[in-house]
Amino acid sequence: LAFGYGRGEDLVDGEAGEVAGTGGAHEGVDVVVGRDAHEGARISAFDHDDILSTIAARILPDLDTNEPTTGYDSSTNGLIGTHFVPAAHDHGMPVETAASLLAVVGIFDFMGTIASGWLTDRVSSVWLLFAYYGLRGLALFSAPTVLHDRIDAPLLFFVVFYGLDWIATVPPTLAIANKAFGLKKAPLLFGWIAASHQVGAATAAFLAGVTRTATGSYLDAFVIAGLVAIGAAVMALTMGASRTESGVSAAQGQAKADIGAGNRIP
Repeated sequence: LAFGYGRGEDLVDGEAGEVAGTGGAHEGVDVVVGRDAHEGARISAFDHDDILSTIAARILPDLDTNEPTTGYDSSTNGLIGTHFVPAAHDHGMPVETAASLLAVVGIFDFMGTIASGWLTDRVSSVWLLFAYYGLRGLALFSAPTVLHDRIDAPLLFFVVFYGLDWIATVPPTLAIANKAFGLKKAPLLFGWIAASHQVGAATAAFLAGVTRTATGSYLDAFVIAGLVAIGAAVMALTMGASRTESGVSAAQGQAKADIGAGNRIP
């Protein structure tokens, strides 16, 4: 959690709602400064759920839920966590061996999350999400080809990478939520992000089972999940584009306000 919150200088003034600090962890994210740190906040994201957004709007009326709320794809515990063992068993691997590989994923998940928190303090969260989701999509595309009845180098690479990437998306996502909505309300918003993720994970687990039953293979499930992850990577880049547009508009608005007030513009 400490890694996910970014550097200590990113503090919020409780009265004014101003976000202070310009740590590298939050480059590419809109910063809202004013009496209410959440007015006009915009953030593009993934896995938008209209029902959850409506509920969130009641709890956080300051947020404009016409824009999608932040989320992340559900190919981890929804697909791999639920179906990796039976998918490997379909390729002839003993269940005990497949379960042991899934445990290895969990070990590297711990290491990858800590490393991601460290990177979030130093690299743009937008680019981190783009890399995480993009690489995850490519890994999912490769899953049907690396699963065999035995453990080999490509399968081990998949297991290690997917473990490192498992919850690596959480620190940059939380950093973006903190920056866009302020430290006061971001944790509550992130709770709804996590809730939407569980809905997506349950859906992914169910649909992967349906496709396996219908086709006798997990190929379609892995390909569709890979496409969703690639789509999430592309959508992550829109956060950087949104920041550029809003930054220009904010600068123009401030300049007009300074002129109207008779202030000298440097």
